[in-house]
Amino acid sequence: MKNLYRTLITVTSILTVTIMVPHIALGQYGFLVDYNDGELLKIELDNPTNEVAIGTSMQFLTDAEFGSNKVLYALPLSGTQFYQIDTTNAAIIQIGTSTPLDGHDWSGLAYDVTTSTLYASSTTGNSASAFYTIDVSTGTASHIGTTTTAQSVADIAFDNNGQMYAYNLSHTIYLIDKTNGIATLLGNTGFNAAGPWHGLDFSYHNNTMYMGTYNSITWVKTIRTVNLTTGYTTSVGTINHSTGGFAITHSEPAPEITINPTMFVFDSTAVGSSSVEMLTIYNTGSATLTISNISSTDTVFSTNLTNFDVSPGDSQMVQVLFAPIEPITYEGNLYVISNDSGVDTLAIPVSGVGFWLVGIELDDYLPKILVLYPNYPNPFNPVTTLSYDLPHNSFVNITVYDVLSREVRTLVNQTQEAGFKSVIWDASNNYGKPVSAGVYLYQIKAGEFVQTKKMVLLK
Repeated sequence: MKNLYRTLITVTSILTVTIMVPHIALGQYGFLVDYNDGELLKIELDNPTNEVAIGTSMQFLTDAEFGSNKVLYALPLSGTQFYQIDTTNAAIIQIGTSTPLDGHDWSGLAYDVTTSTLYASSTTGNSASAFYTIDVSTGTASHIGTTTTAQSVADIAFDNNGQMYAYNLSHTIYLIDKTNGIATLLGNTGFNAAGPWHGLDFSYHNNTMYMGTYNSITWVKTIRTVNLTTGYTTSVGTINHSTGGFAITHSEPAPEITINPTMFVFDSTAVGSSSVEMLTIYNTGSATLTISNISSTDTVFSTNLTNFDVSPGDSQMVQVLFAPIEPITYEGNLYVISNDSGVDTLAIPVSGVGFWLVGIELDDYLPKILVLYPNYPNPFNPVTTLSYDLPHNSFVNITVYDVLSREVRTLVNQTQEAGFKSVIWDASNNYGKPVSAGVYLYQIKAGEFVQTKKMVLLK
């Protein structure tokens, strides 16, 4: 018998390696590598029963961990191979060799984003655990230090401050000095566990340490969160695989802007009137998208919103208006400035043709009476359009109120030329904050004309 650690592993089955993936849907995901059959799966960390099979990698991996550039590295329990796993098809490629101390088996991998360094741990299973740095180009392991305080380390992980943590088979979490391997007890995990099928890694998306594990009494396998002050863990859900390793991508939360459409070609529009199209701005990233400004190269193109925030996974509709002042062809750009570092300024081509009405008087083209139409859609979520006919140039005020007649949002408060008009309400108040679901009133005032209608916001 090589050692107790190896004996425990060969008695029971399944390692699982977890990796963060771009969204299957919204949420935080990882990969699992089944210890027995090498199956690679995607798994949602906060809803761990949600898993998708990717393919077959390799049996008996002890751990896997993301380095820089979303490269997934892996080590076997026994042996000296240093691998890379392709997370799209589960293919496994040997990069080089990693050799632990004599009598040790590999037990964990962890990446320190503060120093861009890959670390590893090994154990004899019953007496000592050792720590190393790994050269990712060759797999070469450099020994840092050994501890007998944290015996039987099953996995290691770093937080965003560069602090190393270790989980051992005595159901405890340790703080590890990454310069010398000295271990300091943090606390007990709060559940019974034995064997090496436990993984530990940190999510930079919500600054939370996750653990994949099983209870040696009930044999229930779970994904858990770790309190980094006490070491105590809390289950977030069950999984179908025993976890031997755990890895989450290290990219910082970031916004990502996507738009639809990517250009606007307005219908020919009479001088003195306007045409409206809708621009939808999506945030497909993992942090709040801030639109700091939307501007145009020509004032005949404008928007109803110029600055706002979009939460991850959400979208915001923006009204784009074309109001020609001459019978010519207009071409230009809308510029959307955001905090998306990949495309901080987005240019959207816009064009339209203005024309004079021929053969009819302008007055014949304009509406005859002032009318406020029912909003559409109604009920609505998240936006609705309020349309109205303005027969004469007038100072127009359109305001949204709650059922207690308290002002919520002023949509229009200016002099407008006669024509067929519309304005969009995005269910936000005058401060740009979203309002709660319920019944709202909208009122138009133009000269002595006043009219009020009702609409329903759903959430």
